[in-house]
Amino acid sequence: MGDATKNTQVQAVVDWFGPIYFSTMDAEFAALGQTAAMGLTNSTKSPETAYLGKTIGTPEAEELVKQASPQTYITTDDPAFFIQHGTADRNIPITQSENFAKALEKVL
Repeated sequence: MGDATKNTQVQAVVDWFGPIYFSTMDAEFAALGQTAAMGLTNSTKSPETAYLGKTIGTPEAEELVKQASPQTYITTDDPAFFIQHGTADRNIPITQSENFAKALEKVL
């Protein structure tokens, strides 16, 4: 399938304020002195819990959290990343992007 003469390898990634690791979001908001606009991530009613089908913050969810995290899949051959995130974001703590950038820098 596709055109065998074309390079299909991803050349760059643009990450606009993406969630990186669901299990740490509540603690990161607290450390920033912010309240999440949609409530606690570690709750039975959070969008993240609905996405995974297991309540974030429980042992049953942790393996799914790891599998859903882009940070799990960082490799030395990843393309360049452009990460943009606002400091007043109340949906995803800015530290999610900052920590992801640091993890990428360690490997790339």
